[in-house]
Amino acid sequence: MKRIPHLLPLLLICLTILSNMTFALEVDIPLPPTYKETTSDTNFDRQSFGVVDILYNPSTTKKTKLMVQHDQQKYIYDLKSAQRYVAYPLHLGDGSYSVSIYVNTTGTKYKKTYSTSKNIQVADTRYIYLNSIQQVEWYNDDLAIDFANSLLDEYINKAYGYTDIYGVRHVPDDPPISYDEIINLYYEWVVENLSYDYDKIQTLSSDYVPDIDEILAAKGGICYDYSVLFAAMLRSQGIPVKLIKGYTDWTSVYHAWNEIYIEESDEWIVVDTTFDSYLDKRNGQYKMEKDATSYMTSYFY
Repeated sequence: MKRIPHLLPLLLICLTILSNMTFALEVDIPLPPTYKETTSDTNFDRQSFGVVDILYNPSTTKKTKLMVQHDQQKYIYDLKSAQRYVAYPLHLGDGSYSVSIYVNTTGTKYKKTYSTSKNIQVADTRYIYLNSIQQVEWYNDDLAIDFANSLLDEYINKAYGYTDIYGVRHVPDDPPISYDEIINLYYEWVVENLSYDYDKIQTLSSDYVPDIDEILAAKGGICYDYSVLFAAMLRSQGIPVKLIKGYTDWTSVYHAWNEIYIEESDEWIVVDTTFDSYLDKRNGQYKMEKDATSYMTSYFY
C-alpha cells in the first residue's frame, strides 16, 4: 500500500437508497492533519469524528507502544515510525481519554515517554467506523479501493443501465442503488474470490497489520485480512463497519470478523466472510448474517 498523505476528499455519506429516500448519515469527514517537521504530535482536531491522529517519527528504533485509555478500558497498539499521521479510534465512549507512548527498555519492560489527555465527545458513534485507522487502513488511491469502485460501477451499469435504440449504453446519474445492494456486492466478492492462506499465519509477526492492496493482489490471506479488506471496501462507500477480534463457536483459535451497521433496522449485524468463504469453496450452505451469540468480542475497531 502506498504510504502517502490521506487523499480522502470530504466524504459525503448520503447515498441514495430508494428514489425518494436517503441514508440517515450525512457528514463531511475532514482530512487528517498535514505532516510537519517534528518527531511526534498528538492531534485531536477530528475527535468529534471519533479518532485521534498520531504522528510518530523518532530517532529511536526501539519497540514502541501506544495506549489509548478511557476509564478502565485500554487499547494498546504497536506504534511504528511514519512520516505521516495515523488515526486511532476513540470508541470507548464519551469522556476523558489519555493517550500515552511507551518505549521498550529491556525484555518486556516499557517506559512511559509521553502522555496527554483530552475530554472527548463524538458527534455520532457511527462516524468512528468510517475512518481509515491503523487497523483498517484505506486511502482513495489504493488499488483495492479503486477496484471496489470499479466493482460498484460495473454493478450499477448492469443493474440500472440501459441501451438506447442507437445501441448506446446509458447509466443514470443518480441510480436508485440500495444500501443492502452495496453490502451484498462486496460481501459476495470477498466470499467467492478470496482463499484462506493456511501457511501465512506461520510467518507473521505479532505486530502484523493487513495491507489491503497486498490482500487484493494475493486474493487471499487469513481471517484478519478478509475482515480488513471487507471493512475498507464498505467504509470507502460510507457504510459503517467494525473490525472485530475475538472467538467464535466454530473455531478454537483467535478470529477476526465484522459487524455492519444496517440503516433500515438501526442495528449492527455480525458478518464472517472467512467462514462463509470456507463454506463457499466446499459448496456448503451459508448466509451473510450470523448469530451474534456465537461470537465473543475481545476487541473492536
